[in-house]
Amino acid sequence: MTAVEFDDVTAAVDGAVVLRNVSLEIDAGEFIGIVGPSGSGKTTLLRTIAGFTDVVSGRLLFDGTDITATKTAERDIGMVSQQPVLLPTRTVRRNMAFPLELRQQAATEIRNRVDAEARAMHLEHLLSRAPGGLSRGETQLVQIARALVRTPRVLLLDEPLASLDAARQHQMRGELSMLQAGYGVTTMMATNDPADAMVMPHRLVVIEGGRVLQVDTPDVVRRSPSSVNAAMSTGECRVLRAMVDADSEGFWLSVRARDDRSAAPVLRHRVWHRRFADRVGTEVLVGVRPADVTVAASGTVEARIDRVAPGAGGHIDCDVGGWRLRARGPGGVAVGDVVFLHIEHLVAFDPVSGLLIA
Repeated sequence: MTAVEFDDVTAAVDGAVVLRNVSLEIDAGEFIGIVGPSGSGKTTLLRTIAGFTDVVSGRLLFDGTDITATKTAERDIGMVSQQPVLLPTRTVRRNMAFPLELRQQAATEIRNRVDAEARAMHLEHLLSRAPGGLSRGETQLVQIARALVRTPRVLLLDEPLASLDAARQHQMRGELSMLQAGYGVTTMMATNDPADAMVMPHRLVVIEGGRVLQVDTPDVVRRSPSSVNAAMSTGECRVLRAMVDADSEGFWLSVRARDDRSAAPVLRHRVWHRRFADRVGTEVLVGVRPADVTVAASGTVEARIDRVAPGAGGHIDCDVGGWRLRARGPGGVAVGDVVFLHIEHLVAFDPVSGLLIA
């Protein structure tokens, strides 16, 4: 197991700075998820660890040793790229064996290791096939197995499950988590899938514009995301526009009808945080998750049901003054019904930067 540290790292791709002053500590054996919008620097962060991206300033350390200038081949990295690449002239077995052959391990050891990894990844039936006969999802699974079979110091995963269908993704999330825990290998995974981000990592790194904005557990990032993009990366979140109003007790976030901002609010949420004091009379963005909205017998937020998902406890899509909210629903309601919503929790973001206010 290897601890990884970014010490004020700035990194560039083709002369253009992509990572900016990144400082980050990853514990030995930890599973880290990296989330952020496209172009934020997720893949570059992985490639910097692997040695594929130039470090302009700062240091990269493994177990406290500076490896910034260490060649890629000497870093002992296993990497699974977003675009699977296998050696076309080798069978699946020989592709998986390739990193062990480079280490000149004994043939018996190579065979045993490949067989064990194939069983763990349910790939035994593919071992004799050529890469050309594999589906895209199967190709990605073989690439993951090839990275794990060498038991690397650090495992880097770039959208590892993106090529799989939904059922296979669900299965592989659990299996990859168990494999990572079993091997104890320090793992970093870049992902755009909220399910990956919430289920697999121990901690999440939120990155935007090449800067790390937040490092915390998935639950904390989901509950208190550093930005609108972080909110979207950790599950469904509906974003509305609200005005900050004040009274003698504190502040209100007032959402008015989407097509008539001069009308009375269709949704009001009480807040007391002092960060709203200098925003009175201005607009903010409000993020609301379906899990935090319930249909109530009475209340102040009136809504009309647009859609009821099938099955007990399914989601209900509601119209609130032209805004679409999704709620947890009881049975016995139908499209067109007028109901009340209770909102347990929401987050507010700056409308320009998209960063968390409170």
